[in-house]
Amino acid sequence: MQEMIQSHLKSVSAVANICSAAMALSNYETQDTNRSELSYNLIKRIRNKTNILFFLSIFISLVFLYSCGGGGGSSSPSPTAQGGGTVAPTPPPPPPPPPPPPPPPTDSSSFETFEYQNQYGLGLINSSAAYARGATGQGMIIGVTDSGLDITHKEFSFSKVAPGSDLSYSNYTPNTDQKRHGTIVSSIAAGIKDDDGIHGVAYDAKIFFVAIQLSAPDPDYDPIDLGDDTGAGAPDYSGIDNFFDQLFDIFKSNGVGVVNNSYGWSGNINDYNETQLRNAFPKTIAAMAQAGVPDFDKTIFVWSAGNAGSYADQGADYSSPEVIPGMAYLISELQGITVAVASVDENGVISDFSNRCGASKDYCIAAPGESIRIAYPTTLSDPGIFQTTDACVMDNSCYAIGSGTSFAAPHVAGAIALLYQYFDGQLGNTEVLQRLFLTANKSGIYADNDIYGQGLMDLETATVPVGQTSIATINSLTSLIFPTSSTSIGFVKGLIGDGLSMNLNKGFIVLDELGAPFYRNLRSTSVNALPALEHLSYQYTNPSLRVHRVDRELADNTFLTLGLNQLNYGEYEAAPSLWARDEEKINYFA
Repeated sequence: MQEMIQSHLKSVSAVANICSAAMALSNYETQDTNRSELSYNLIKRIRNKTNILFFLSIFISLVFLYSCGGGGGSSSPSPTAQGGGTVAPTPPPPPPPPPPPPPPPTDSSSFETFEYQNQYGLGLINSSAAYARGATGQGMIIGVTDSGLDITHKEFSFSKVAPGSDLSYSNYTPNTDQKRHGTIVSSIAAGIKDDDGIHGVAYDAKIFFVAIQLSAPDPDYDPIDLGDDTGAGAPDYSGIDNFFDQLFDIFKSNGVGVVNNSYGWSGNINDYNETQLRNAFPKTIAAMAQAGVPDFDKTIFVWSAGNAGSYADQGADYSSPEVIPGMAYLISELQGITVAVASVDENGVISDFSNRCGASKDYCIAAPGESIRIAYPTTLSDPGIFQTTDACVMDNSCYAIGSGTSFAAPHVAGAIALLYQYFDGQLGNTEVLQRLFLTANKSGIYADNDIYGQGLMDLETATVPVGQTSIATINSLTSLIFPTSSTSIGFVKGLIGDGLSMNLNKGFIVLDELGAPFYRNLRSTSVNALPALEHLSYQYTNPSLRVHRVDRELADNTFLTLGLNQLNYGEYEAAPSLWARDEEKINYFA
């Protein structure tokens, strides 16, 4: 893999010269009086495309019968003599299986540790609510392309970096200063959770990193030249276009589901047209569009919206994202695949330096990016903003404060990794992005979509069902819906031994109004004040109530009943339900 990446990068080594020339890529960066304000943008996530299957058990009434479990329901016979001999006692039944491990903590406050509080951005997007529901990024990979990554910083380790990552340029290894921006971005997306410093949004995820040469921000705002309205007269961008084509292919070919890009050219998207963009960057556009790849499997590209607000005194237009992050506004095939991220401060208000969502409002979201606590790489030969005598320099454990849309973007990249893991791969990457858009905070100031686009990202609302939850049948996920509000548990008689606990370990899946699946455990379902069995039987058998009953065996002497169909207005064949027998699983596609 290393050789392939080196081959890709060497084949376009001329790009480095272009990048350092007039058309150089500009790391979005601003300076802050609080030691340092940096900016770029990162992220990336590779999702395991191991089609994870869901345990789908649909029920309205679970009827528990006798002999559901062991636990002392009978006694062994006494030995008796026959023909002068003895009969050995019947061996006792095997002990019941141990109870399942307790579920992870559901109290979000237990995740609001020192590290969490130390990076306010985690709280502003309600990350702890997602953590409490089990979303940590475990098993996920976030793609990051940036200036470099220092894996010796305490927020990282060799195991944190996914195999195939390339931490060097085509002809040399980046120095400490060149590694800073990429390290900062990566720490926001997936920094280690170790009760010290900070941790990333998806702290259990890994980073697939590809280092590229980036230039420092220009002190003067210098928009990229794409020629006249037809693209005529523009410089030759074929080298850079080829470079991005090959770069993005590395992530896609390695199954990375989300890539963070905290860099770009200056120039407001409003100042360009579709023809100019297609003429200058045809391969880059095609690489991101991923024609022929199902939407479910497409890689998401996260871009920092830009820091043109820092050049307001030079007359820069920052009403919309810069040219690359804003491309989806003009290039239809990028809509739903790329996202621009604007920056807000600790109070959730748009940062002065940040580009607004503007024309790209439908493909733009807001996240924390101002005065963020970040991992800051150092060495004795290059302590940066620190002194060589500072203790943190000795063991590369320094932190600083940085600002820029570069630091807002990795919050979103990490969130995409979290949600993909949370839904067990049953939502595709494009569906996860749409869910982030639809569940973002749109109240108050965030209703101004010219500034905040889809709103302030909110991981609490993204990880709970939207609207009414329903249970569907396999024949039609849209026309045969059973509201979970009608779900209940009925008992025929008392259970023997551990029968109740064994059956309450079963689970089922409900779908919210966005089509996202949510697991429900019967153990968490209240059995108090439920309808009497006679009442349920009456409802199931009275045709005037327009109900439909489908029974399926779930386990020995345990049955699920699917009923109370809100759309049942006539008699018809019983549709097979989406049900699971023991650990058998059925895949759900949103």
